[in-house]
Amino acid sequence: MNESNTKLEVFYRGNRAYIQGSLIISLVYDYLTERNKDKDIEIRRVKFKKILNGPLIISFSPDQTKTLAIGEIITSIDGEKQIVYLAEDDLSVEIPKRCDNEPSRLIEYENEGHMQSHAVFRPVETCDDLFCSLVETVKRSVSESFEAAKDVWFIGLQKSNIAFNENIQGMGGVLHVREGSETWHDNRVITSSNVVFEFDNNVSFGANILFSCITDSNTR
Repeated sequence: MNESNTKLEVFYRGNRAYIQGSLIISLVYDYLTERNKDKDIEIRRVKFKKILNGPLIISFSPDQTKTLAIGEIITSIDGEKQIVYLAEDDLSVEIPKRCDNEPSRLIEYENEGHMQSHAVFRPVETCDDLFCSLVETVKRSVSESFEAAKDVWFIGLQKSNIAFNENIQGMGGVLHVREGSETWHDNRVITSSNVVFEFDNNVSFGANILFSCITDSNTR
Protein backbone atom coordinates (compact mmCIF):
# COMPACT_ATOMS: atom_id res chain seq x y z
CA MET A 1 0.00 0.00 0.00
CA ASN A 2 1.30 3.48 -0.80
CA GLU A 3 2.39 5.28 2.36
CA SER A 4 0.13 8.21 1.53
CA ASN A 5 -2.86 5.90 1.90
CA THR A 6 -4.47 5.06 5.22
CA LYS A 7 -6.28 1.82 5.91
CA LEU A 8 -9.42 1.97 8.07
CA GLU A 9 -10.76 -1.13 9.79
CA VAL A 10 -14.17 -2.13 8.44
CA PHE A 11 -16.51 -5.02 9.16
CA TYR A 12 -19.48 -6.84 7.70
CA ARG A 13 -22.68 -6.27 9.64
CA GLY A 14 -25.07 -9.23 9.95
CA ASN A 15 -25.15 -11.42 6.83
CA ARG A 16 -24.08 -8.65 4.46
CA ALA A 17 -21.24 -9.29 2.02
CA TYR A 18 -20.51 -5.57 1.58
CA ILE A 19 -19.50 -2.66 3.79
CA GLN A 20 -22.32 -0.24 4.54
CA GLY A 21 -22.03 3.34 3.35
CA SER A 22 -23.07 4.62 6.77
CA LEU A 23 -20.10 2.81 8.33
CA ILE A 24 -17.67 4.20 5.73
CA ILE A 25 -18.77 7.78 6.45
CA SER A 26 -18.59 7.35 10.22
CA LEU A 27 -15.10 5.78 10.05
CA VAL A 28 -13.83 8.66 7.90
CA TYR A 29 -15.45 11.20 10.22
CA ASP A 30 -13.89 9.59 13.30
CA TYR A 31 -10.49 9.53 11.58
CA LEU A 32 -10.71 13.22 10.68
CA THR A 33 -11.85 14.09 14.20
CA GLU A 34 -8.82 12.33 15.67
CA ARG A 35 -6.49 14.19 13.27
CA ASN A 36 -8.15 17.57 13.81
CA LYS A 37 -8.90 17.82 17.51
CA ASP A 38 -10.96 20.83 18.64
CA LYS A 39 -11.93 21.68 15.06
CA ASP A 40 -15.44 21.82 13.63
CA ILE A 41 -15.99 19.11 11.04
CA GLU A 42 -19.02 18.77 8.78
CA ILE A 43 -19.90 16.26 6.09
CA ARG A 44 -20.80 18.32 3.02
CA ARG A 45 -21.09 15.80 0.19
CA VAL A 46 -20.73 12.05 -0.32
CA LYS A 47 -20.62 10.11 -3.57
CA PHE A 48 -20.42 6.33 -3.76
CA LYS A 49 -19.60 4.99 -7.24
CA LYS A 50 -19.13 1.34 -6.33
CA ILE A 51 -19.91 -1.05 -3.51
CA LEU A 52 -17.10 -1.74 -1.07
CA ASN A 53 -16.68 -5.47 -0.52
CA GLY A 54 -13.36 -5.59 1.31
CA PRO A 55 -10.77 -3.50 3.17
CA LEU A 56 -11.02 0.29 2.87
CA ILE A 57 -8.21 2.70 2.15
CA ILE A 58 -8.50 6.47 2.11
CA SER A 59 -6.30 9.17 0.66
CA PHE A 60 -6.20 12.93 0.34
CA SER A 61 -4.92 12.61 -3.23
CA PRO A 62 -7.09 11.27 -6.09
CA ASP A 63 -4.04 9.78 -7.83
CA GLN A 64 -3.53 7.30 -5.01
CA THR A 65 -7.00 5.74 -5.31
CA LYS A 66 -7.81 6.17 -9.01
CA THR A 67 -7.83 2.55 -10.17
CA LEU A 68 -9.88 1.14 -7.28
CA ALA A 69 -11.90 4.22 -6.40
CA ILE A 70 -15.31 3.66 -4.87
CA GLY A 71 -16.18 7.27 -4.13
CA GLU A 72 -15.32 10.39 -2.19
CA ILE A 73 -16.39 12.36 0.85
CA ILE A 74 -16.18 16.15 0.88
CA THR A 75 -15.90 17.69 4.34
CA SER A 76 -15.47 21.10 5.89
CA ILE A 77 -12.83 21.42 8.64
CA ASP A 78 -13.10 24.80 10.35
CA GLY A 79 -14.55 26.10 7.09
CA GLU A 80 -11.83 24.67 4.84
CA LYS A 81 -12.72 22.10 2.20
CA GLN A 82 -11.16 18.67 2.55
CA ILE A 83 -11.77 15.84 0.08
CA VAL A 84 -11.28 12.25 1.20
CA TYR A 85 -10.92 9.71 -1.61
CA LEU A 86 -12.18 6.18 -0.98
CA ALA A 87 -10.91 2.95 -2.49
CA GLU A 88 -10.92 -0.79 -1.95
CA ASP A 89 -7.60 -2.33 -0.96
CA ASP A 90 -7.39 -5.24 -3.40
CA LEU A 91 -3.82 -6.10 -2.33
CA SER A 92 -4.92 -7.11 1.13
CA VAL A 93 -5.72 -10.76 1.85
CA GLU A 94 -7.42 -9.77 5.08
CA ILE A 95 -11.13 -10.54 5.28
CA PRO A 96 -13.15 -8.03 7.30
CA LYS A 97 -14.55 -9.45 10.50
CA ARG A 98 -18.27 -10.01 10.87
CA CYS A 99 -20.38 -8.37 13.58
CA ASP A 100 -23.95 -8.96 14.65
CA ASN A 101 -26.70 -6.79 13.22
CA GLU A 102 -27.42 -3.79 15.37
CA PRO A 103 -31.00 -3.41 16.62
CA SER A 104 -33.16 -0.84 14.88
CA ARG A 105 -32.12 2.72 15.57
CA LEU A 106 -35.74 3.84 15.36
CA ILE A 107 -38.23 4.05 18.20
CA GLU A 108 -41.08 5.04 15.92
CA TYR A 109 -41.61 5.56 12.20
CA GLU A 110 -44.61 7.18 10.53
CA ASN A 111 -45.43 7.65 6.87
CA GLU A 112 -47.32 10.94 6.77
CA GLY A 113 -48.37 10.63 3.13
CA HIS A 114 -47.68 13.20 0.41
CA MET A 115 -44.11 11.81 0.19
CA GLN A 116 -43.30 12.81 3.76
CA SER A 117 -42.37 10.74 6.79
CA HIS A 118 -40.61 11.05 10.11
CA ALA A 119 -38.87 8.81 12.60
CA VAL A 120 -38.12 9.14 16.30
CA PHE A 121 -34.58 7.84 16.71
CA ARG A 122 -32.70 6.53 19.72
CA PRO A 123 -29.97 8.61 21.40
CA VAL A 124 -26.83 8.71 19.29
CA GLU A 125 -23.67 7.74 21.16
CA THR A 126 -21.41 7.41 18.12
CA CYS A 127 -21.11 8.82 14.62
CA ASP A 128 -22.14 5.39 13.33
CA ASP A 129 -25.38 5.65 15.34
CA LEU A 130 -26.12 8.94 13.63
CA PHE A 131 -25.64 7.73 10.07
CA CYS A 132 -27.36 4.39 10.73
CA SER A 133 -30.42 6.32 11.94
CA LEU A 134 -30.35 8.40 8.78
CA VAL A 135 -29.95 5.53 6.32
CA GLU A 136 -32.44 3.24 8.08
CA THR A 137 -35.13 5.94 8.02
CA VAL A 138 -34.72 6.99 4.39
CA LYS A 139 -34.29 3.43 3.14
CA ARG A 140 -37.64 2.58 4.72
CA SER A 141 -39.22 5.66 3.16
CA VAL A 142 -37.92 4.80 -0.32
CA SER A 143 -38.89 1.13 0.03
CA GLU A 144 -42.46 2.08 0.89
CA SER A 145 -42.76 4.66 -1.88
CA PHE A 146 -42.05 2.35 -4.81
CA GLU A 147 -43.96 -0.82 -5.49
CA ALA A 148 -41.89 -3.98 -4.99
CA ALA A 149 -38.73 -1.91 -4.51
CA LYS A 150 -35.58 -4.02 -4.26
CA ASP A 151 -31.83 -3.61 -4.41
CA VAL A 152 -32.18 -0.40 -2.38
CA TRP A 153 -28.82 1.34 -1.97
CA PHE A 154 -27.61 4.49 -0.23
CA ILE A 155 -25.45 6.24 -2.85
CA GLY A 156 -24.73 9.74 -1.59
CA LEU A 157 -25.34 12.99 0.24
CA GLN A 158 -25.59 16.52 -1.10
CA LYS A 159 -25.95 19.99 0.47
CA SER A 160 -25.16 18.53 3.87
CA ASN A 161 -24.07 20.19 7.10
CA ILE A 162 -24.21 17.03 9.21
CA ALA A 163 -21.78 16.94 12.14
CA PHE A 164 -21.27 14.62 15.08
CA ASN A 165 -19.92 16.22 18.25
CA GLU A 166 -20.53 16.64 21.98
CA ASN A 167 -23.56 18.86 21.29
CA ILE A 168 -25.61 15.87 20.13
CA GLN A 169 -23.86 12.90 21.71
CA GLY A 170 -26.36 11.05 23.89
CA MET A 171 -29.28 12.92 22.34
CA GLY A 172 -32.29 11.46 20.56
CA GLY A 173 -34.73 13.31 18.38
CA VAL A 174 -36.81 13.27 15.23
CA LEU A 175 -35.68 12.86 11.64
CA HIS A 176 -37.99 14.42 9.02
CA VAL A 177 -37.95 13.15 5.43
CA ARG A 178 -39.44 14.84 2.38
CA GLU A 179 -39.00 12.88 -0.84
CA GLY A 180 -38.07 15.02 -3.80
CA SER A 181 -36.79 14.44 -7.32
CA GLU A 182 -36.40 11.08 -9.01
CA THR A 183 -34.47 10.00 -12.10
CA TRP A 184 -35.34 6.84 -14.03
CA HIS A 185 -33.02 4.51 -15.93
CA ASP A 186 -35.23 1.70 -17.24
CA ASN A 187 -36.46 0.03 -14.05
CA ARG A 188 -33.90 1.64 -11.75
CA VAL A 189 -34.74 4.91 -10.04
CA ILE A 190 -32.45 7.34 -8.22
CA THR A 191 -34.25 9.36 -5.57
CA SER A 192 -33.29 12.53 -3.73
CA SER A 193 -34.89 13.21 -0.35
CA ASN A 194 -34.46 16.19 1.93
CA VAL A 195 -33.79 15.20 5.53
CA VAL A 196 -33.69 17.30 8.70
CA PHE A 197 -32.44 16.09 12.08
CA GLU A 198 -34.10 17.79 15.05
CA PHE A 199 -32.50 16.79 18.35
CA ASP A 200 -34.11 17.01 21.77
CA ASN A 201 -31.78 19.90 22.69
CA ASN A 202 -32.93 21.94 19.65
CA VAL A 203 -29.77 21.31 17.58
CA SER A 204 -30.67 20.68 13.94
CA PHE A 205 -28.97 20.00 10.62
CA GLY A 206 -29.86 18.39 7.32
CA ALA A 207 -28.95 17.18 3.86
CA ASN A 208 -30.25 15.78 0.61
CA ILE A 209 -29.75 12.02 0.56
CA LEU A 210 -29.63 9.89 -2.59
CA PHE A 211 -30.84 6.32 -2.91
CA SER A 212 -30.99 3.92 -5.84
CA CYS A 213 -33.48 1.05 -6.17
CA ILE A 214 -35.01 -1.30 -8.73
CA THR A 215 -38.78 -1.41 -9.06
CA ASP A 216 -41.21 -3.20 -11.37
CA SER A 217 -43.27 -0.06 -11.77
CA ASN A 218 -42.24 3.33 -13.14
CA THR A 219 -44.64 5.12 -10.82
CA ARG A 220 -44.97 5.44 -7.07
